[in-house]
Amino acid sequence: MSRLFVTVCVAWAALVGCGPSPSSRLPTAASSLAPTNLAASAGLAIDSACVVAGVELCFNAIDDNCNGVIDEGCGLLSGPIQLTVAWGDAPVDLDLRLTVPSGETVSDETRSIKGFRLDRDCPAEAGCGEQNYENLVATDEPPSGHYLVTVRLADPMGHISPVKAVLSARIGSRNYRLRLQLEKVGDARTFSFDL
Repeated sequence: MSRLFVTVCVAWAALVGCGPSPSSRLPTAASSLAPTNLAASAGLAIDSACVVAGVELCFNAIDDNCNGVIDEGCGLLSGPIQLTVAWGDAPVDLDLRLTVPSGETVSDETRSIKGFRLDRDCPAEAGCGEQNYENLVATDEPPSGHYLVTVRLADPMGHISPVKAVLSARIGSRNYRLRLQLEKVGDARTFSFDL
């Protein structure tokens, strides 16, 4: 293969954005994270299986192409831990929260603490553009200890319950998915793990 041909192919791939964006690639150090003591609210199943559904769809909180990255190429930040919740087109306010081993909580009230960041808060951001999801990531290597993820129905905004949502958690190279159903204001579901 000629050098010119390879150069043109590489340039074309960069121009059209083929492949995952740099922010959606799984960090090398993340692959060594091994979560233990997985638990969820009563009645919730933690699904770790992946079934290839085709190309990656944006804003559904599912790793559709089973490559270990949630909603890749959709402009979401990624890191050694990535938590994403999506709830279709229901015009409601769900809150995604993460309590880390130090006891600090990342949420819509405190969007950033050392090593963690709420990348997207919906619907606090301008109408969400009909892309109802929240995304929270570890921006550095996460410390050892207990983690608690909470998804809470803050405001149904006139939507008739139940509100159905998907919570996906990528911890290192492992993906977990929980299907949630929230009935009333303040209703919450949890997912926890240890590192």
